[in-house]
Formats: sequence, structure tokens, C-alpha cells
Amino acid sequence: MKHSILSLFLIAGLAFFSQAQSLIPEVIASAGDIFTSKNGSLSWTLGEAVTETISSENSLLTQGFQQSFLQILKVDSPEDPDVDVAVYPNPVNDLLTVEITSLEKDPQIQLELFDFVGQRIYDQTVRSQTHKEQLDVSPFSSSLFVLRVINLNSHLTQSFKIHKVNY
Repeated sequence: MKHSILSLFLIAGLAFFSQAQSLIPEVIASAGDIFTSKNGSLSWTLGEAVTETISSENSLLTQGFQQSFLQILKVDSPEDPDVDVAVYPNPVNDLLTVEITSLEKDPQIQLELFDFVGQRIYDQTVRSQTHKEQLDVSPFSSSLFVLRVINLNSHLTQSFKIHKVNY
């Protein structure tokens, strides 16, 4: 009986003084620092892998410790002075709007939408100076897509990274 009471106190004491997993984010990196002021803060690490943030209406999932609020919406490509392209909303849930305005007299602009694995899922050639179109992306699952806008006259390409989300 003495051993069972002693064991019970020992287990209770260990449970009371033991610590659980820490939820404080820590990362082992070759360099990094945190700077704060009354106007904002900046934290960075060198050598950390690329991370991703996935969000929906009610939740936010982040991978890694250094999470930024910057989203790249347009892939760096040479600007076409003769063709102006607007793509919105991004991220998109159901209808992606593409507006094209061309200064050329006889434009030939090709629209291509690619899924995450590089498969072309939409292709159309536009031959008017102003064009507005809504692409229905609601059947697709949450993923990244690339919209390419190619001016067939000048052979300049503009690419847009599209975030498809399901709310």
C-alpha cells in the first residue's frame, strides 16, 4: 500500500513539474535578426527554406517560421507597351476576370491558362483592341495557375500567377 501511495505522489509530482512542448517559434539558421519600432517590425533568417501560406475565410495555415504578407501576383517578364492586361480578383474563387486593351491596329493576343503541372487548360486568341472575359475556375481545386498573355505580333509574353482558393 505504501508503494502505491508513494508511486502516486511521484507520478503526480513529475506531471506537475514537467513541461510540455513549447509553442514559441524557433529556427536554427546561419544568420537572422528581429528589428521592431513603433511603426512595425522586420524579422528575417538566412538559409531557411521557402515557405507557403494557405488561407481561407476562417483560417490561416503557415509553413515555416518566416511568413510574409507579400504575394507575387505577376511573374517578372518584359512589359509590352502596346498591350495592357488586368487580371482580377487574385486570389480567385470562381470567376477570373481578364481585361485586355491593345494599342495595335490589328492585335493578335493569345490567352493560355496552365495548371500547376503545366497542362494547358484554356487557350484562346483575341483579335480585338478591347477584350473583357471571365474564366470560370470554380471546377478546379485550390492550386496555383499561370495565365500567359502573348502578343503574337511582337512575341512579348506576360505571365500572371493565379491563386485559386475554395471558400
